[in-house]
Amino acid sequence: MSTCSGNLGAGSFLRRLTLAVTLGVASYGSGFAQEATNPTRGQQDNGTSQVGPTNNSRSPVLTVDRDRLFTGSLFGKRVLAEVEEERARLATEARKVDAALAAEEKDLTEQRKQLSSEEFRALADAFDAKVQALRNERPAQELAFTQMFEREQQSYFEKIGPILGDVVRERGGVVIVDRRVILLTTQNIDVTDEAIARIDAVLGDGTTQPD
Repeated sequence: MSTCSGNLGAGSFLRRLTLAVTLGVASYGSGFAQEATNPTRGQQDNGTSQVGPTNNSRSPVLTVDRDRLFTGSLFGKRVLAEVEEERARLATEARKVDAALAAEEKDLTEQRKQLSSEEFRALADAFDAKVQALRNERPAQELAFTQMFEREQQSYFEKIGPILGDVVRERGGVVIVDRRVILLTTQNIDVTDEAIARIDAVLGDGTTQPD
């Protein structure tokens, strides 16, 4: 695992903050896969009030928009595009399979007039078994799809630990929390945009190894 100055590796960084950097890697499952279909969700008003000066005041507590931290980054946008592409591919494949089964069922129905009851029953049972086998494959495909998305997200949040650590130290902070847990603040303590810019500069879209 990569490290940064001050021995703030991705894993140790998160542990040192005692999970205060609530990036929620473990919470992303099939539910977060659904979130991927709405990348603007993290950009909507989350109800956090902000009053007073908006300068980058030093504060021990900094906040990030967890959702936008991912969806707003080049890495996240690349993952979301790949997720949508895979979703479309699976949907197209499912429609083709359904169309083929419908045609096969129609053909089987037409053959019924020419077959004995035993012959038709044998063909019908074989068709039913085929349909059931194909249906059983779909949950496995959906699970693989979800796991792919989770792996990409986990990789992202592991890699950005040192980057967030730099932001915390430079801002004189101690912890980063999800901004949704903050009800009211008199300072501009949100560093989402700054963090995304840093992450993009270091990771890009995640397809190349950082220097």
